[in-house]
Amino acid sequence: MKKRADNFSYDIILEPVVTEKSTNLSSLNKVVFKVAPFATKASIKKSVEKLFKVSVIKVNTINLHPRFKMVRGRIAKTSGYKKAIVTLKKGQSIDITVKSLTAGINGSYGRNNLGRITSRHRSAGHKKKYRFVDFKRNKFDMPATVIRFEYDPYRTSNIMLVEYEDKTQSYLIAPQDIKVGSKIYSGRKKDIEIGNCMPLIDIPPATVVHNVEMTPGNGGVLARSAGTSVQIMSHDQGYTTLKLASGEVRKVQSLCKATIGAVSNPDQKNIKIGKAGRSRWLGIRPQTRGIAMNPVDHPHGGRTNGGRHPVTPWGIKTKGKKTRKNKNTDKYII
Repeated sequence: MKKRADNFSYDIILEPVVTEKSTNLSSLNKVVFKVAPFATKASIKKSVEKLFKVSVIKVNTINLHPRFKMVRGRIAKTSGYKKAIVTLKKGQSIDITVKSLTAGINGSYGRNNLGRITSRHRSAGHKKKYRFVDFKRNKFDMPATVIRFEYDPYRTSNIMLVEYEDKTQSYLIAPQDIKVGSKIYSGRKKDIEIGNCMPLIDIPPATVVHNVEMTPGNGGVLARSAGTSVQIMSHDQGYTTLKLASGEVRKVQSLCKATIGAVSNPDQKNIKIGKAGRSRWLGIRPQTRGIAMNPVDHPHGGRTNGGRHPVTPWGIKTKGKKTRKNKNTDKYII
């Protein structure tokens, strides 16, 4: 009976909603969950108290209905769901991250050791914790089960918490179309299934991959952002030809590992900031256009629009100027 009751609670509480707004609510002893459409306030309260061993004072529910919006010149339909804002007793909290896999980070936020601004338009933003994401996937031939998906404030893609056979847990970049409870593997000659990690030489051409290494064993560095992917073109003489999301075609050693599938959260490109305050949450300070300045402050200052190619305050061209300097790796770019 206890097992059936726990299963019922998981049917009510589907997953936590961890976004910028819900993170802000955590300072007010509030937690946001995505709940089942049939869930009532009483069942939500009972399930949260049973699963997390806390006292719930109040539950508010919001039905987000499907709506139509313009996306890249076409009308798209967003999926609706029901969410619950749960207010906890004062002094209690629900930690929806794994404590051993997170840490606080002290940043310089654009200032040097003298406190002077050396990189403009940066600030601390909202308080957040860094999640240690495993880009190397070194636990070979050991199955890992996907436990849940989470929001990561330090990257645009979602991350997923996985548990290995030896009960250790790790955060990984979540690919598209993977489900909770899926089994994933890392190693040589594994099945070509979403989430599996293996050397490029074991992956057939035309396969879409992400989190691709550039040096064997150093961890993935290519295609880690939301919605991105890399396509394998061919294998030849110890090198694999890849087509990157930018259109660049380059060679990488075939022993470098990659993960099958494209990165999750492809709708991130459609996000509109909406207001100035949200930029401040993200750590972005206001910018002043050069054309609005005086001539002493910016090369564009003191005149009307037009007449000069866009440049930085120090006169360096900002559009079209070649910035690549590493000639040693030019031979790998086709």
